[in-house]
Amino acid sequence: MSVRRLLRIVGSEPLPNTEAQAVRAAFATTDMKHVDQHFGTAQRYAVYCVLPRDATLLYAAQFGLQERDGGEGKLAARIALLEGCALIYCEAIGGGAIRRLAARGICPMRVASGALISTLIMELQRSLGQEFTTLRKRLPAMPERRDKARFDAMEAEGWVE
Repeated sequence: MSVRRLLRIVGSEPLPNTEAQAVRAAFATTDMKHVDQHFGTAQRYAVYCVLPRDATLLYAAQFGLQERDGGEGKLAARIALLEGCALIYCEAIGGGAIRRLAARGICPMRVASGALISTLIMELQRSLGQEFTTLRKRLPAMPERRDKARFDAMEAEGWVE
């Protein structure tokens, strides 16, 4: 099943100089405040750009009602929606979905039903501020910090064959 509705927030992308510290995190939710959905049958996903001191809603997507069992085809649209995300928070998730997300570099995070999205974002921000390097190793979808002048230094050294 494809996305029924997609709300994209204009101008919500991180500034270029903060992009290396940004993490995209998605939340399976019915009310945009709590994580209270199974990944494969979630009616709504909220996707945030999380920085150590800021978080911005990038987009929200709505799907139709889904049965909890069967219908592996329903995962394709959900996984495509999460492209670029490092994390997906949900109350439950099946093994097939975990494998497909892992293949895309997305780490599923099971949390208690009703967990506040705002609290989860604050916990993620605390992790970003304290252990960014460790977190990046665990989340392959996170961008590497890159020194834009790294090639200039290599060029200045010269090349000898």
